[in-house]
Amino acid sequence: MGKRKSPRPKKLIKEYIRKAKRNGFIGWRDVSTAVRGADTVLDNARGKILKEEYEKSIILSQTVLSIIVDVLQYCDDSDGIVGGTISESISLMNEAVSTGLGSWTPAQQKKIFSLILKESQNKRYSGWNDWQFALLGICVNFAEDQGARDILEQHLEELLRNGVETGWSREYSLRQIKLLQLDVLQRFDSEEKIVNFIKENLRYSEFRKIAIEHALEKHSFQEAIKLCLDGEEVDHEFRGLVKDWKELRFLVYEKMGDLENQKKLAFGLILENDYKYYLKLKQLCSEEEWGGVVDEILENLEEERFLPGIYERILVEEKLVAKILEYCRKRPSYIVSYYPHLIEEYPVEVDELFIKYILESAREATDRKKYKQVCAVIKKYKSAYGEKPAARLIGSLQMEYPRRPAFLDELKKIK
Repeated sequence: MGKRKSPRPKKLIKEYIRKAKRNGFIGWRDVSTAVRGADTVLDNARGKILKEEYEKSIILSQTVLSIIVDVLQYCDDSDGIVGGTISESISLMNEAVSTGLGSWTPAQQKKIFSLILKESQNKRYSGWNDWQFALLGICVNFAEDQGARDILEQHLEELLRNGVETGWSREYSLRQIKLLQLDVLQRFDSEEKIVNFIKENLRYSEFRKIAIEHALEKHSFQEAIKLCLDGEEVDHEFRGLVKDWKELRFLVYEKMGDLENQKKLAFGLILENDYKYYLKLKQLCSEEEWGGVVDEILENLEEERFLPGIYERILVEEKLVAKILEYCRKRPSYIVSYYPHLIEEYPVEVDELFIKYILESAREATDRKKYKQVCAVIKKYKSAYGEKPAARLIGSLQMEYPRRPAFLDELKKIK
């Protein structure tokens, strides 16, 4: 008998999808079964790359994509399994193109370029723009050929005019298209064209960051500072981006050796809860001025309605034990974390805070989980003050709560 032939890729992929379907839907338990055929085809595509059969690898990966993307319409992909298979398909296509492009004839290049571009234009990617843009990103590799470049650029312009959805995702899509256009320019065009294109698109944060990097490379520090300040103004509604522009501005001041502006900006970033700028500011200040700077930072932080986490870190770093004690008095649970910094100087006060917190927690505890939490604090207390004080505390709790068997059981475990 002859060797049994393996099913064709499309048939294999669809066979596993059909097996996983229940009443036209694939539940999350069956998703791994549904993609088994696709994963087998991708293993084959990976093998083709190793054999330098790049065109075959791309065709196999595209076959998976053309079927599996549609599966998202009728499956529960909560675990991201289908999405992972799609991403792997695109990754393999990109690897095959990047590695094989130089060995192809112009006719082969045209064929593969058309295949990938056509795939990116399919309606199945409506609502899945990231994968569409990833495919277009692969097409950029072919843009050294003027014919391919013209087709790609025309398509990108068409997307800008008519092919971008309305609503929340519009701005994201426009940004991605502009970045693809920039990618083409950076690979195949003059510095002048690249710089002009970047300047035309400073509204997009990625472009502004590139412009700042260019300015820094040229030591055009004032230009870089202006770009940062303009970014802070333009993006004032977006806290994360404003922080990015401030951090880049700090970098510019560092390169300029501008200590005063570094100090001023670092101070502001500290008040925004960024500890690394506290450490930077400490290095920038002399020992004589540092004490006053710390006091000013703490005063500003203490004016906030809710103290940020950096406040605690500064107290510990500066060994401000009196302030740490006051902080713990207002927040009794914090004694568990900060007692090592206090116990040497304030043993009586720490003991009182520990016991107060343990007794309050015991009163509020109503189940074994909470009893365990109380006992975990008692263990900390025991490590701080030893066996006898801990035993006295445990004994008093046993006497106070004789009708809480679960709590008594957990207390015995400490002994």
